[in-house]
Amino acid sequence: MKIVHLHSPSPLNPLGVKGVGERGAVAPPAAVAMRFATRWRRSGWS
Repeated sequence: MKIVHLHSPSPLNPLGVKGVGERGAVAPPAAVAMRFATRWRRSGWS
């Protein structure tokens, strides 16, 4: 088995870089919304 690194620059910007940090910003708002929804249901509010 041979492990290699494939470099494929992004055509969407002049530097060819791709985002890495966006993924971490997606989960927290969804987790907070789910927490509120769960509390809302358990409290009996409608």
